[in-house]
Amino acid sequence: MAALQYKDDHNRIAYLGREKGSEDFTDILSYLDHSPLRYALTHDPPVVFDSLVKQFWATATVRPNAAGSHDLVAAIDGREVVVTESLIRAQLQLDDANGIFDMQIDDIFAGMGAIGYPPGRTLTFLKHHLSPQWRFLVHTILHCLSPKAGSWNQFPSSIATALICLSTGRVYNFSRFILEGLIANVKATRHKFLMYPRFLQMLVAIETADRTPRPTFGFTRKLYTNMKLKWEGEAIPLTPPMLAIAAAGNDAADEENVLAHAVAGSPAEAHPVPHPPLPLPWPSVPAPSPIRDPTPEPASPPTPPAQTLRFEEPLVFGPVPKPAGYVDPDNIDPIIFGPPPRPYDFVDPALEESRYLVPSPRPCNYIEPEDITNLNSWKMKPSWWTSMGDPSGPDDAPTKPPMLFCRAEDPSPPASHPHPPPTAALLTSYLHS
Repeated sequence: MAALQYKDDHNRIAYLGREKGSEDFTDILSYLDHSPLRYALTHDPPVVFDSLVKQFWATATVRPNAAGSHDLVAAIDGREVVVTESLIRAQLQLDDANGIFDMQIDDIFAGMGAIGYPPGRTLTFLKHHLSPQWRFLVHTILHCLSPKAGSWNQFPSSIATALICLSTGRVYNFSRFILEGLIANVKATRHKFLMYPRFLQMLVAIETADRTPRPTFGFTRKLYTNMKLKWEGEAIPLTPPMLAIAAAGNDAADEENVLAHAVAGSPAEAHPVPHPPLPLPWPSVPAPSPIRDPTPEPASPPTPPAQTLRFEEPLVFGPVPKPAGYVDPDNIDPIIFGPPPRPYDFVDPALEESRYLVPSPRPCNYIEPEDITNLNSWKMKPSWWTSMGDPSGPDDAPTKPPMLFCRAEDPSPPASHPHPPPTAALLTSYLHS
């Protein structure tokens, strides 16, 4: 299995700044500033340890609990950590224990129609059908809170349910929504990745042995321009429950300004903004939950001092220590296979005895060869010798002087033969006679 990867567009930090271009998003920015989601959307831990995220997803398993739901159990540096719904709720300051998690299909379509979404019968919704402020809210939830890692124009019915709860002033169970995303990622066989790195550091809040940090990513002011692209319809305002929370936040800001001016000695009158009445059938708006101090988190690792290579001491490498049981190869006796080698002056004892060579016995059919020392002997004559005047031939044979052959190195015929050697003409006459 390939190593899991990060997704930089997932679990980002929301951008709620008031810069140029944010004039059309004043209401939604004020609402998010004073909603229970603000801490989970904008908190950036001092450091997110890369080892913590990778160890969590390498060892995470799903375990049922006594309440009938499930928890996640993982091991980080040999220590067991358990992620539960209540832990997510406490560490992210969501305050949604009694929130809604499921909704009927007809209620989903009706709620989406109330915020300007065109009618349809599919549970896969498209972000570009919403006006800029609603599109900004969906975009922030998708990138910062949801387990999605792609297809940012689409959002499922769970995001639509959360959007409807926010628009009607009801509480959505984001803690369970995040836990279900973690469990689904553990069980996934495809598209599994290193999910929720920022939230995992906020939930576990420990420092690992490997202090390598993992950067977090946030949006910029360009988000305002992107949310208004390709929108030519009428802007759909926020619902009264959301406007009430935004107005309550603005009132608190005005009171802070009045106190600041009073301390400085410049009195200023406060202009309270009356709360708009809530038309039916909108339910009562809950008071905004106070923002609690987060659980202490580990401090970021110190930056190592800059090294100046020019003035550093040169490294001196000594001999490498030998391990226990080390044997020098030069002191190992060679291994000889077979009989040991003999010295150079070795003499086989069997060869030291005297040996006498005797003539081998003759076979039964052995014939002693004739004496061939005298090549001109009359006993060695071929068959054609008698036809040339052999004295020992038959009586009726014509008498011819015998032919004698001499070696080339003998200039004169042997003394035992009275006849001179035959000439070439005489030899020719004998052959044709």
